Amino acid sequence: MDRVEKRELPGNDASWYRALLGDKESVLDAIPESESLPEPEVADKTDPATQDHPLGSVTPPDEHQPPAVADHQQKPVEFPPEDNDVKPTEEPGEAAVGTPTGDLAAARPPSHDHEPLDNTSEMVGQLWTASETSSPLDDWAPDDMDSKVGSARPFRWTSLITIVALVGLIAVAFFLLPTFTQNRADTHREMLTTALSELRGELPETQSSLAVATDPASTPTELTALSTQLTVLAARASSLDEAATTDVPSALPLTSSDPLDELEPIRQQLAPLGSVAAAIQRRISNLASYRTSMAGFLDLPDLPIAADSSGQAELRVTLAAAQANSASILAELPDDPALADHRDRARDLNERFATWQVDFLEALRAEDSVAARSLLAELGDGLALLDSELVAPLAEIRRDTDIELIALAGSIDSVVGLANGGATTP
Repeated sequence: MDRVEKRELPGNDASWYRALLGDKESVLDAIPESESLPEPEVADKTDPATQDHPLGSVTPPDEHQPPAVADHQQKPVEFPPEDNDVKPTEEPGEAAVGTPTGDLAAARPPSHDHEPLDNTSEMVGQLWTASETSSPLDDWAPDDMDSKVGSARPFRWTSLITIVALVGLIAVAFFLLPTFTQNRADTHREMLTTALSELRGELPETQSSLAVATDPASTPTELTALSTQLTVLAARASSLDEAATTDVPSALPLTSSDPLDELEPIRQQLAPLGSVAAAIQRRISNLASYRTSMAGFLDLPDLPIAADSSGQAELRVTLAAAQANSASILAELPDDPALADHRDRARDLNERFATWQVDFLEALRAEDSVAARSLLAELGDGLALLDSELVAPLAEIRRDTDIELIALAGSIDSVVGLANGGATTP
């Protein structure tokens, strides 16, 4: 922005006007007295030319105002030269500007605006003819109005889009939240049914293991092989227990808990099934362990009816070790109500064996073969009776366990049907 130059103006004591008149008087004095001058005419205040003139409305403060010179006798006014001043030149065809008489010519603006002016008339003339200074607002123009301010729309598209997005999100939330709750219920339901199905699929193999464990003719090797299948059954029962104790997930806010509430009856019916399967597994496993252990009860080599002193000494050690081993087996036998009588008979037989071995060694030392043979027959009959008394408990265990397996399979099928949306069976 161009800075406006401020210049001190002449004083307001009309000294500039008197100086101007003084210059004009010096010029008039040079005119010969023989030349008559017309009487000065008072300018009409209503004359438009006088009103437009810069000094048309000025009243001269001095009484001796020089008369106006006629237009046909007007001569160019020449001002006396002054030192250090640039004199304005006058163009030939330029109109005179001054008082109403028209005897003053307009001063031409100096070529150097910033040079100091010593002559008051030149200063006044420069002020008359000076061009208008530039203003900071000359080139100003209003900026274009913002389209948002000048828009005639009653709303903004961004606001509309935001509102539509919020409404959409709320609608989607109300639509998806129930789906999330249903998905939680379905996931938990699937976990329960998977555990049930895995246990249900293991029950036929469990029946086969029960048959081998309760067969009197099963060998210790066959009984030992049952441990693999029984371990799998125990794992399935443990998984079902874990599924039954897992808490049902909670419903999401602003959603119905009905899908999750439907899982509670399923979980209640499922909870005891794992324990039932574990009990079956333990009974079959204990029976197999019992029979495997009893296979080593009073396991004796073929005993002679006659032996020398060295043979008798060896038999004494063998018989004593068999008695100690049998006592250890009896102490570690699993407890089963169906096998209690059999375990008591085995304990009585082992106590009889403590005195039997003394009688047998005495018969060998006395070379009494009849007594030795009789003692051997007694021992054999006692072991055979012990084995025969195991048949009834084995049959009882198989019957009861098989019933439990069938009932467990039916309960699992019922709970699976309930979990799949079917009705429970009594």
